[in-house]
Amino acid sequence: MKKRKLKLKPYVLPSLYVLSALLLVMGVYFYGNREVAKPAEDIDYVSDEINGYTVPVIATEQTIMTPYSDTSVMVARDFYDYLSDASLQESALVSYDGVYMQNSGIDYSAANPFAVLAVLDGTVIEVEDTELFGKSVTIQHDNNLISTYQGLTDVKVSKDDKVFQGQTIATSGTSVINQSLGNHVHFEMYLNGTVLNPNLAIGKTLKELTTE
Repeated sequence: MKKRKLKLKPYVLPSLYVLSALLLVMGVYFYGNREVAKPAEDIDYVSDEINGYTVPVIATEQTIMTPYSDTSVMVARDFYDYLSDASLQESALVSYDGVYMQNSGIDYSAANPFAVLAVLDGTVIEVEDTELFGKSVTIQHDNNLISTYQGLTDVKVSKDDKVFQGQTIATSGTSVINQSLGNHVHFEMYLNGTVLNPNLAIGKTLKELTTE
């Protein structure tokens, strides 16, 4: 008896090709999803590490700023500098009750009241209100640096408060000793207990100031 050869229908082979292609696509799809579902804790972020080393945060040292940011503020009376010429020294004298005194700080004034700012981070060590100097705030900074602000109104800080550079501590005002200046703030600085010319400190870091 002669064996009959099995003859495939013409549509069988194309169907097998389609089925194989479908299985291949499904395999790629499920494999890709398995990769996406990788646990978050296994992901390494560039912002956390570069080449296996932790990226440090760069800290910048503060530079001493002026006790104001209002652009209308001007110097009304400068610091009395023993090394300056006679005319500048004369303009830096404070006259009160017939007595002339060297100005131990800088007086900043403007037509309108302005915010008085802490020149560096620090701690308030004194808040006073005296007849001659008006309301005042004194701040202790690092490296034995002290800043004092006089002739204030609307004082916003209290003794032992921590303050930050640029923080508003009060508003400018008037004082009896500097009555002729009108609206102003009298600003003084002391380093290791010695009066310091603010012009030599503003724009510098504490490290620069204490190593000169």
